[in-house]
Amino acid sequence: MRFSCSRSKLCEVLGLLMDVVPSRSAKPVLQNIQIKGNDNGTITLSATDLEIGMRYEMEVDGLQDPDTVLLPGSRLNGLVRDDWANTINFNIENDKAEITSENGKFHLVGQSSDDFPAISDMPTEGVIEMSGAAIVDAVSKTMFSTAKGDTRYALNGILLHIEKKAVEFVSSDTHRLSLVKKESRTGGKNVEAIVITKGMNSLARLADNEETVKIFLTAHELIAQTSSATMMARLVDGQFPRYKDVIPKDLEKSVSVNRELLIKTLRLSGQVTNEETRSVCISAEADKLVINSSGSESGDGRTEIPAEVDGEGISVSFNFVYLLDVLKTVSDEKITIRFRDSESPARLDIGDFTHIIMPIRPRG
Repeated sequence: MRFSCSRSKLCEVLGLLMDVVPSRSAKPVLQNIQIKGNDNGTITLSATDLEIGMRYEMEVDGLQDPDTVLLPGSRLNGLVRDDWANTINFNIENDKAEITSENGKFHLVGQSSDDFPAISDMPTEGVIEMSGAAIVDAVSKTMFSTAKGDTRYALNGILLHIEKKAVEFVSSDTHRLSLVKKESRTGGKNVEAIVITKGMNSLARLADNEETVKIFLTAHELIAQTSSATMMARLVDGQFPRYKDVIPKDLEKSVSVNRELLIKTLRLSGQVTNEETRSVCISAEADKLVINSSGSESGDGRTEIPAEVDGEGISVSFNFVYLLDVLKTVSDEKITIRFRDSESPARLDIGDFTHIIMPIRPRG
């Protein structure tokens, strides 16, 4: 099999696939990238770690004698990434690849693709279509709230809840919850599933700058497709918490502040918090927000920033890192946080994004 291609385009595709290729695996075949020549003159590059799989159809020049081969992913990616030529040429024969450019000639020993796992195809029915921008936005606003290595496996991912054209992305680590509501362009079947965190990251990378992304949920995996690529991601077994039940309503107290100023103030106050709880106490006083911080040995601090306060008696303690996470995720100049009391969850709403954060309750 022979072909030539743009080095920059191949580098872009390999960058997507290398997010999937495992650096170590009990199955060495998974550390390879499959290159398959197609009858229409394109090639398809594929990678999988069995939890995530991705294949990308790419245009090349002068494809001859289409064939299929596995090449070591890290070495192939390194050669393409570190070259600086515009065009790279491939000559693949008997599972060996000669890779040339104006800068040199290299040989990679590959292997047969007989044992390489197949990646699922997109079905023809029950598929929803969304804009790539909507997916990227939803993932960015939910990824930070997922559990990290939690023994409750249902929290180690992002829930997708599809009901006709409504698509909800939900994540929680029990200390906070993020919910983003989007709308698909086509209605699908009513279904929900938890997609592994790594899979949602790959979906967001794949969807970036894509006009349309097709999505389908099976009993075991998510399948997504763009104009050039198809990916699958394993679903998480387990029952996601009843998230709608924990979203507080009828919150009569609120504080509106400049987002950037609050970020700076929280970072400053966080320097003298307790290393275990990272707790800061936020209190509303007339037209200002007072942030008190203290650590058992590190010291203490007090800062004030202007605020629009609605309601009296607002005084709540939070992990300041959790507050920073959500503030850095949005871009609005002013944000409003709503409260009920010092022991109830606080709520932040911005457009189609809702975030819930649990307070730190005083010990006693």
